[in-house]
Amino acid sequence: WAWLIALLFLPEALATWVFARPRWARTRYFRFLCSAGGALNIAAMMAANLVGFGDEGVDAMLAKFASRQGAVFLGAAFVVLNAHLQVMFELREHERRQEFAARSDAAAKSEVSQAESTASRPSPSRAKAS
Repeated sequence: WAWLIALLFLPEALATWVFARPRWARTRYFRFLCSAGGALNIAAMMAANLVGFGDEGVDAMLAKFASRQGAVFLGAAFVVLNAHLQVMFELREHERRQEFAARSDAAAKSEVSQAESTASRPSPSRAKAS
């Protein structure tokens, strides 16, 4: 079953390679596309983990998902996973914004301290006059 999980990383790597271009990243639906792919990947990995417990687990799961209740569950699970991934993407963006703000603040403080140290030093022309 471990090879199956490793195999599931191939579509993710391919999608990352195809859709991680600046052209796609600027679209409004890029984050939703990423979260939908992530939700499908998580669901596939959960199914792949069942293989580790034997084929009976996968057969039972597929039989239950073939029913109306199973389809409703799959739809609801997909929505919940998608929402969770959207929240995680927003948390990552928030961290990135904080990091950018911290770097901007540090650069501004550095510029201010350099300006203050330059202003407090006597200029060479003033030093000669004294």
